[in-house]
Amino acid sequence: MRRRVLLYLTLIALSACNGDKVTAPTDAATDPSKVIVDGNHCVISGTTCTIGNPDFFFLPPMVQDPSSSPNWDTGAFNPDLEPVVKICASRALTVDQIPTAACDADPDRIAVVDPSAEQYKLNWQVPTSATIYYRLAVTVGTTTLGYADLETGSNTGQLKKVGTNEVIQLLDGRTLPIKFRIERYALCEVPGVGPCATKAIDVFGAGGKVSLPLVPNSTKDNGVIFASSTASTAGLATTTTTTGKRTITVERCTDFRQREVTDLPTFGPCVRLRVEPALTSPLTTPALVYSCDVTAASVTGTVSHAQAERITMHRLVGDKLEALPHDHPDCGLSTAATGSMRGMLSDLAHGRLRSAGRQMVAMLAPKSLYAARFIDLGGGGLTSLDAGGGALSVSSTGGPRLSVSGVGQPRHEFQFLLPAKFDFIETATDRAAYPADQLSVSVKVTDLGDEPVMNARVRFSVDQGGTVSDAIKSTGSDGCSARIATVAWTVTAPSPNTLTATGKGIGGEDSHGPRNRTPTKIDPFQPCDRNWEVPGSPLTCAETHTPTTVGVGTMKVTAITVGSIDGHVIDAQTGDAIDATVTWSPFGPAAPTSASGGAFRIENLTPGPRLARQQYSLSFTSSKHQDRARAGIDVQPKETTHLGDVCLTPSNGSISGTVVSTLDGKLIDPDAVTVTATQTTVPFSDKCVAAGDAAPAPASVTVPGSHGAFAIAGLPPGTYSLSVHSDDYDDATVAGVVVKAAEETANPAIPLKWKFGNITGTVVKSLDGSPLGGVTLSDGTNTATSTADGSFLLRRLVPGAHTVTYSAVGYAGASRDATVTASQSTALAAVRLDPTPASASATVSPESFTGACPKQFVFTATISAAPGTAISYVWDRSDGATMTALTVTTDATGSATVQTTWDLSPASFSGWEQLRMTLADGTVVRSNQANFTLSCTAS
Repeated sequence: MRRRVLLYLTLIALSACNGDKVTAPTDAATDPSKVIVDGNHCVISGTTCTIGNPDFFFLPPMVQDPSSSPNWDTGAFNPDLEPVVKICASRALTVDQIPTAACDADPDRIAVVDPSAEQYKLNWQVPTSATIYYRLAVTVGTTTLGYADLETGSNTGQLKKVGTNEVIQLLDGRTLPIKFRIERYALCEVPGVGPCATKAIDVFGAGGKVSLPLVPNSTKDNGVIFASSTASTAGLATTTTTTGKRTITVERCTDFRQREVTDLPTFGPCVRLRVEPALTSPLTTPALVYSCDVTAASVTGTVSHAQAERITMHRLVGDKLEALPHDHPDCGLSTAATGSMRGMLSDLAHGRLRSAGRQMVAMLAPKSLYAARFIDLGGGGLTSLDAGGGALSVSSTGGPRLSVSGVGQPRHEFQFLLPAKFDFIETATDRAAYPADQLSVSVKVTDLGDEPVMNARVRFSVDQGGTVSDAIKSTGSDGCSARIATVAWTVTAPSPNTLTATGKGIGGEDSHGPRNRTPTKIDPFQPCDRNWEVPGSPLTCAETHTPTTVGVGTMKVTAITVGSIDGHVIDAQTGDAIDATVTWSPFGPAAPTSASGGAFRIENLTPGPRLARQQYSLSFTSSKHQDRARAGIDVQPKETTHLGDVCLTPSNGSISGTVVSTLDGKLIDPDAVTVTATQTTVPFSDKCVAAGDAAPAPASVTVPGSHGAFAIAGLPPGTYSLSVHSDDYDDATVAGVVVKAAEETANPAIPLKWKFGNITGTVVKSLDGSPLGGVTLSDGTNTATSTADGSFLLRRLVPGAHTVTYSAVGYAGASRDATVTASQSTALAAVRLDPTPASASATVSPESFTGACPKQFVFTATISAAPGTAISYVWDRSDGATMTALTVTTDATGSATVQTTWDLSPASFSGWEQLRMTLADGTVVRSNQANFTLSCTAS
């Protein structure tokens, strides 16, 4: 067969077009542009002339004979099509208007095939109208193969010279024989480039087959078989001139795996099926797409006999890939195959008697365990050529029904794949690792029978953290043990590090299998099949199922490069859980962790590299508890370090109180007091002992009292005994004083019994009973002075008999006996003191004088009486002279001093003066006489 390519001719080489003049078109289907386009006429673009479809030719009388064209392929005529001739009338009045003028379409016309002449033909009568220009286009399905512009006229005078070939010129009312040739590769993906096979098939009626060999040097068929159907023709686009047939083209396409449509291993050629126009509803009876070109070499050594049974035809439509129910065409026998009833009947029908005999012998011969079907004999899948997806169920007649919505697709591609799923070799998908560790991650790919699959491609990608050595790995082909894909994954911090393994068309943990089975969903396998040994057997399905896109399966493995720490915070005394705040270092958080209800857990702690481990320190704080730290804590990847119970000691409390005397209930002051608090019960939880904490020793704190008050701080909670000491008091003890965390315990006043006693009493004047202050009282050891109100207190007296003496200036003394009792006061009756008699002592200065006269002598008298005594006094002299009486009052000490003078001038004289006092009661008291002598000399 001759392969042809598109021809690109420049304007310089136009002579190759056999004299036909080339003109440039606008739109090939609707807008006339004074042009002819086919395999012998080119389209001008700039300086380039591009030949039209190289397998389509207009024929005489429209154009000159093109059989000498280099694109002409004798014997390559395709008689199996249903071409449509489309003619539209241009509104252009001149040639220049053709590119922009509108075009009114006539009804489509189906051309008739003339196999002997290897052409299609249609007679068209030129309308008698004002229209001058027409465009004639030939289409097959939705593909326009070629077109030509026609110019008409009402008489021969209006015709242009045919030799110019700018347009085809016709007379109104004449009949134009439209003839054209379509060769076999006209409808290939690249026109003129084969191989491909195209036929017009009544897909909703009689059905038919389109097939051809696709593998070089092979004669085996690949194609599609549409079953005969009497079902509704809902998918037909019927008009008055169309039959509703579809143009079906079968050709080879690029391997699914090569195009990365799938990562599964592929078998046989990729078969492309184009349906023009596309179906508007799926087939009521599925079509069989098959390939007999799966070579034994491509299967041998790569799949087992059992796996060959699992190889499934898959369809790619748009971006959707789905597995198809199995069906088996008659691909004939190979020497490696067993016979089949279907194959034998086919051989008989075609007159292949020897082949039919071989099949019969093979059927009667013993069969091996896996002799049901070999993929190298060919196989196929059933498809309704829907838009992809939809619900497939089994009808009451056993045939599949596929219900979809949306417009169908014109392009469908098919290839054999071995459906598979994959799993990680490691059972745990969460793996522990230190940062910078290199993990080996292995994936096994297995089929429906859990057999390992060769040559499946697995793609590895890092979602978060780390790097991989090679992103794409294939399962090996050198033995079952090597049928895994392994990648080296270097992890980093922080955690988690996630590695994803994916495979296009391979079922993963998020399977996209046709049945979409739950709960595992790992089900990329088609359960429907026919009994290949019974020709025409119905399609049977194990269950109703929903085909879905066989998409990208995914498996994920996570490397946990962090660990955690947990524990419980409890009260060290009660063992009860307490709320706390937990902070840690290094890499502490912006906000601390809360231990609610005592429980705490710190996540995402990196242990550091394996050879440079990181240790953590934790700090715990809680209300009414002392802070605590735990250091040197190891963290393992993916592990939780359990600290267990973390015991927090309650905060210290305090005791306050006063010390009073039992003597008078007053604060003991200024006597020195010391108070000692001794812990008698030390509560400590057994949980804390189990956690390794040591119970604390009992606390004992001594503080001095100040003015009878005391405060003892820093006491661990518990029960205490208070010991109080003072030198002048008997010691006292108070038991059962409870101290609570962070609280002050106010203790009632502690009474102390004084070791000594007191004597109290009052002193009054005997004359009027008024209080007498300033009286000195003494027991011989202790003294006291009466106050202004006459009261006195003799303190700190040793218990026993005491004699108290009373003494005061100006008063007669007194004494009283008393018995002193410890911590008591002995009260004496009021003592009345009599004032002492008044007295005076007189002196003279000088006592003797000799000298010039006159001379003055000064007399001084000191009066003693009760303090405050008013005394009337006069001075008496030896010469009998009398002075005026005066008054003086003794001071607080009971004394007063008075003076007088006497001037003398005789030659010699001896005399005296004496103080005479008259008391309130009329008593006269005299002082001594103060004598003096005087001896005068000349004055």
